[in-house]
Amino acid sequence: MKKILNYLFYGFYIYWEKVPAFQWWSEGKAVTSIGLLIIFMLSTILNTTMYITGLFLLPETTTIPIILVIIMFGFLHYHFIHKDKWRNIIADFSKNASKKTNRIAIAVVLALSVLIISGMLFSWYLLSIIPGWYYTS
Repeated sequence: MKKILNYLFYGFYIYWEKVPAFQWWSEGKAVTSIGLLIIFMLSTILNTTMYITGLFLLPETTTIPIILVIIMFGFLHYHFIHKDKWRNIIADFSKNASKKTNRIAIAVVLALSVLIISGMLFSWYLLSIIPGWYYTS
């Protein structure tokens, strides 16, 4: 799991470094991108489970999801940003990376992102076709 997160971080970091207008704080944008992908993936799983079972599985309060998101971003911050650990990750991947490897990393990360976001949108569609179902409580 750690290697997957590091590869995702490297791919997003390289992507954000290549965007001409936004080359500042690429490590923060990479961590935010990973966090959003995790949230979208969990949303997809939750929505699909609600579609299959027909049960409303969201908590009554918004406190629990907010706390979970804070914990997740805290973990990501600790894993990548705390004590500049991201510099070692980028250095390890950049040692053997050529332009072709960087292009492949960006392509894999973008394809995975599109796949996760598409899955989330499809899960929202599945919930919308259930008669009498409303996504809010």
